[in-house]
Amino acid sequence: MESVEFQTAHFAFAAKLSTVKRLQERVNGDTSLPDDERDLQFESMFMSAFRALENLMEHCFVFSMQGFPDMSGKVAARFAAPGSRGHARDMLMGTQTLLDWTSSTTILRRHDTFLGDKESGI
Repeated sequence: MESVEFQTAHFAFAAKLSTVKRLQERVNGDTSLPDDERDLQFESMFMSAFRALENLMEHCFVFSMQGFPDMSGKVAARFAAPGSRGHARDMLMGTQTLLDWTSSTTILRRHDTFLGDKESGI
C-alpha cells in the first residue's frame, strides 16, 4: 500500500510547479514588462520551484526515516528510527543550521547514514 505522506508531498510539489508554470505563461504574455522586471519575475519563479523541490526531498527523506512506504509501497531499510517528524528532521540537521539539498554528494552521504537501501524510499 502506498503512503499518503509521500502522495501529499508529491501533490504539493506538483501544485507549486503548476503555479510557477501559470505565472511563467502570464509573464511571457505581458509585453509591457521591462526586461529587469521580467528577469526578477523569472528568478523568483526559479527559486520558488527549487524550494519546492528541496521541500519534496526533505519530506520524502523524513518519511523514509520514519518507515512510511514510498509511492510504490516499498519501505526503505533504515538505520534510524525517529519517533516523530521533528525528531527525524533534528537527526538530519545534526549541527547544521540548514539542510543542504543542492549537493548530490551530501544527499548520498545523508542517505548512507540514515537509510540502507537506495532502491526504495525517497
